[in-house]
Amino acid sequence: MSTGLSALAIALAIAASLPAAPVANPVTSDGTDSTAQHPAPMPALAPLRPLLGTKHFEMLMRKADDSVYRLFGREIAIRSAEQLGTMAVLRNVAHYDWVNGKVTTDTTVSLAESLAPVSERTHTPSRIVSYDFQRLHSTGQMGPAGTLAPIDDQLPQPAFNSTDLDMLVTALPLTAQFHVPLPLYDPEFPGFRMAELQVTGSEEVNIAGRHRRAWVLAVDQPGRPTMYYRLDMTTHAMLQKDFGSPAGPAFRVQSMEETQS
Repeated sequence: MSTGLSALAIALAIAASLPAAPVANPVTSDGTDSTAQHPAPMPALAPLRPLLGTKHFEMLMRKADDSVYRLFGREIAIRSAEQLGTMAVLRNVAHYDWVNGKVTTDTTVSLAESLAPVSERTHTPSRIVSYDFQRLHSTGQMGPAGTLAPIDDQLPQPAFNSTDLDMLVTALPLTAQFHVPLPLYDPEFPGFRMAELQVTGSEEVNIAGRHRRAWVLAVDQPGRPTMYYRLDMTTHAMLQKDFGSPAGPAFRVQSMEETQS
């Protein structure tokens, strides 16, 4: 990594620099808090058990006139179970080191049982995104540091934070027949939407010289090219994620060595 920091050091530095998410009410057995401040997006799927621990990924890009993927960054994903006031939550930190020397950090907090979103704090080279959820209401601010614009969105129904999608897919009960609509939210692209997730088959994936059998999970969202995940059929770990315009460039996020709990 270009920062030279260990995964633990990165996690501690990020946690110290970010505002704390709001403390809400006690969580009930169905995965929501006692006054429905964070309702479950998909109660039928709860409880969700994503893979926790530290994961390392390469960020690869293939231009339209190129035949191979080339490195343009690396990601460390650090996912941990924590207690936030009276709530059992998951903290999902994704730290990106780009080959140009710049960095991006996404930090989300969600309820442990349902992955109902609680908050997000994102810092990129060009903007800040910071918001919290209360029931179906998302409030915060985003934009360049000097010209932040308000976030004030009312969702039509409970939704997952789309920033958590890489974590969420590791918790899904995948089978050859898996096909579900999934509500997602992001204040930028383009707010609330319904995604369609479907297993399209299975294939062998070579990760660091090791062949692993993987489910292929297609994710369709309005106005976007289909994104494909390859998830280990035994461990549910994310091995690859492919996305990008058919006209190029194409992008791939690929697992490196990882530790997980």
